[in-house]
Amino acid sequence: MLTREELTTLQRSLEQRRVLSVYLDGRVADPAARHAWRPWLSANLARLRDSLAGNGSVLREFDRCADHLAAMLAPVVGAPRSPGWVAFITSDGAALVEALPVPMPNAVHWTTAAWLSPYVRAQKELRPVMLVVVDARSARVYRYALGALTPIETFHAHARVDEPLHMGSAPRQHFHPGTRGSTGSDAAERGRREGTERMLREVIDHLVPLASPDAWILVGGMPATAREALTMLPDHVRARAALASGLSRITPQSALRRAAASGAMRLRRALDDDVVSDVIGRASGNGKGVVGERDARAALVVDAVYMLLLSLRFMDEHADASEEMTRQALAQNAAVEIVAGSAAARLDAVGGVAAMLRFPAPSMAPPLASLSPAGL
Repeated sequence: MLTREELTTLQRSLEQRRVLSVYLDGRVADPAARHAWRPWLSANLARLRDSLAGNGSVLREFDRCADHLAAMLAPVVGAPRSPGWVAFITSDGAALVEALPVPMPNAVHWTTAAWLSPYVRAQKELRPVMLVVVDARSARVYRYALGALTPIETFHAHARVDEPLHMGSAPRQHFHPGTRGSTGSDAAERGRREGTERMLREVIDHLVPLASPDAWILVGGMPATAREALTMLPDHVRARAALASGLSRITPQSALRRAAASGAMRLRRALDDDVVSDVIGRASGNGKGVVGERDARAALVVDAVYMLLLSLRFMDEHADASEEMTRQALAQNAAVEIVAGSAAARLDAVGGVAAMLRFPAPSMAPPLASLSPAGL
């Protein structure tokens, strides 16, 4: 998948072009329905073509795009072999064709520039997860991204335990090695603890650069050791780290993948909650936040937006408005976050849209623009 910066660059290259944007849902619950997307796509392309009747040059351009799409999809047998699929097509050919790691709602758009908002929604899956499984003797580091779990490195604890002496020499057989309350077993345990701590520090030193700048971090395994590792993380990464329960060094990779995916979702939802709380607080406090579509649009007009927030419900119910605001935000190098879960419910309570601002919002919001595909 493209990063935000790559997507912005692509959009700028297409902003004066007519683009056929196609999203397909690759999931198939019923094997008998694996071809269902083809008649759906044909019907929607026909609908778009009918809407262009009487506009000869645009119709010819659309037909060239549709021909490129047909050639591209001709080799596909059955359903697309990925959860989602996207293509941005101009009359010159495909500007982007990509299998996506998350399901996409089936959609076809014919607009000036590509239709971006569903792609932005999928970009949340780009953020990788660093998974660490630890116990007192070993630590295994994995990287999870786009559904794939990759082993990175394994670390081992090496305890340094000196054999206790008696009166300056090794103890005789059957002689108790204790000296002033310190026993050989105490020394061995202390050595094991020190070995574990050295191993964890080595893991953290290796992990932090791998997790930069924005990877999630999950730590599982022996509970006490996992908690110790979590507390050793520097502050700047601790906020995006969490414990993962039920893992051990014998957990199969399939279960580790599921744990990484579910842990990443928990961390994303927690971050969404924090961001929504922050922007609502700013809206009622220092003026560097606004809620509601009207004020968010006003801030976008003056390039004041640092981060645009949209709820899934708002995107589904106001697709044109979501697309227009997404394009405006990306054009001014703002982040766009699509929030879900309880954070989305809180955002919906204030209109489904909010924005964190670079500077205080203008006091007067302009009237809403008239939305239409032609305007997009």
